[in-house]
Amino acid sequence: MSKKQVFDLLLQICKENGLKVYFRHLRSDTAGQYDWEAKTIVVDFKLKGTKRGLCVFAHELGHHMDFKNGRFKKFFYSDRMKYTPQNMRMAMLAEQSASRFSKNFLEKHGIQNVYLEELDPTQLPWLIAFWKKNYFYQKTINK
Repeated sequence: MSKKQVFDLLLQICKENGLKVYFRHLRSDTAGQYDWEAKTIVVDFKLKGTKRGLCVFAHELGHHMDFKNGRFKKFFYSDRMKYTPQNMRMAMLAEQSASRFSKNFLEKHGIQNVYLEELDPTQLPWLIAFWKKNYFYQKTINK
């Protein structure tokens, strides 16, 4: 399938799942977002029509599929969890699951050489720092 056909298929799957999809300008460190409450996927506008954009789009759809299937409930139902090694592990597993979904989906439909940071062990230090900043709150000590 062409990139356009895969993009249209992703849109169709989103529509069938009641998801709205938007392409908007996001922060420089964010390529996409999934909001389970609003049932929306947002992909950075700069990525529209690119292979990277397909990867991000499918990754965010992977989060929806995990949510729909009851996986990583604590990850989805919490708004900035307290940082613990267990919660970091859950965030890492949720992100890697969405990336595996993306990679498998895209390769199944003819998009080859898919690269997702969450599946690259050399990227884990950067990703862990990003997740720690964006998914967790730090305990503050009152003196």
